[in-house]
Amino acid sequence: MTLIDPERAERLTLAIRAAGWDAMVCAYPKNVLLLAGYWPIIGNSIAVADREGRRVLLVPSDEKEYAARTNADEVLTFHSGEAPLEDVRECLTGMLQPYSRPGSRIAIERGPLTQEASYVGMTNYGFGISQLVRQILPHCSIESAGIVCSPERAVLTVYEQEKLRRASKIAQGGFERGASLLNVEMTELECAQAFEAPLSILAHDYSDVLRACGLVSCMSGERSGQAYGAFAMSSHRRIRAGDLLLVHCNSQADGFWTDVTRTYVLGNIPDRIYRMYEALLEASQAGIASVKAGIPAREVDRAVRETLREQRFGEAFKHDAGHGVGYSAIDHTAIPRLQKDSPDVLESGMAMNIEPGIYLEHFGGMRQCDMVLVTETGAEVLTPFHNTIEELHVRATAGNLKEYA
Repeated sequence: MTLIDPERAERLTLAIRAAGWDAMVCAYPKNVLLLAGYWPIIGNSIAVADREGRRVLLVPSDEKEYAARTNADEVLTFHSGEAPLEDVRECLTGMLQPYSRPGSRIAIERGPLTQEASYVGMTNYGFGISQLVRQILPHCSIESAGIVCSPERAVLTVYEQEKLRRASKIAQGGFERGASLLNVEMTELECAQAFEAPLSILAHDYSDVLRACGLVSCMSGERSGQAYGAFAMSSHRRIRAGDLLLVHCNSQADGFWTDVTRTYVLGNIPDRIYRMYEALLEASQAGIASVKAGIPAREVDRAVRETLREQRFGEAFKHDAGHGVGYSAIDHTAIPRLQKDSPDVLESGMAMNIEPGIYLEHFGGMRQCDMVLVTETGAEVLTPFHNTIEELHVRATAGNLKEYA
């Protein structure tokens, strides 16, 4: 079988050897994508990669056609029924047979892990996969795969970088279409759908994208001032002229995720909001300009934070400057962590979001969240759109600023 990403295959083989393992067994979708280049649908696929470069992917029989192009040497199928672990026992036993000698070292996912949803319902084997491997290989040593998976997910291959560019381009299309429809007749929920609906449709523009979708939220007016929390929720609130409209999007194309936010204003821009925009966009530019392979990730946070402090909005910036993206959407532990005390160092091939924000209670908030790829020469902005006050200003027209009761 022809590999879609030989660079990833080689890097994993070298990492497994360096760890002293015989093989890795992964079942979380993001790690199946890492090991085998396949983004599972209902989450019960399993991938095995070993020190000799062998890669085997196990998928439900009804996902077989979606797994036609992978990074696996062999794709096996099983019938998905009502007993998830028993469904895969026979196939997994065969997959692990080469490592049945006493003392084999097998790495498996352990501990907490943020996993983006790959479908409306997902099978999570949890601790059961470790128990099953232990039953199949009773004399092996079970170790944690996280020490390889996490840093490997952090640095994208050339192939993966291109997949992330595709995902970002689809997200851009969603923002451009959504912003063109903004009007005060809308509720926040309707606004969010205007941005979200195109995310699947636009995938048709790319023949190499099998599956794409996303989730968009909108918080407007005073509600946007609380958009710094762990999650954002749209409401039935109607958009008013002069409102700040914070639109947050997480979308994926074949398992590579974006995290993008833009904040629009409808109608005339009051002086206070104009000053917020100037500070926010200056902080965004400062963060992006600081990106360089070899610098501590905390320097990006410092550049963003100091700019907002100089503009007297330091107290209103209530979260870190960003985190790793690509294999993850919203995972504040994903490398590189753009935090005050981050131990991470930027490397070429790392992807992250840079997300300065200003949140004023009882008034409103704004955030500019861009997707950024670290290159040998600095930063490649994957979301180069709606990044000026002019572009974020939705002007008053008879069509989008009608009076309402």
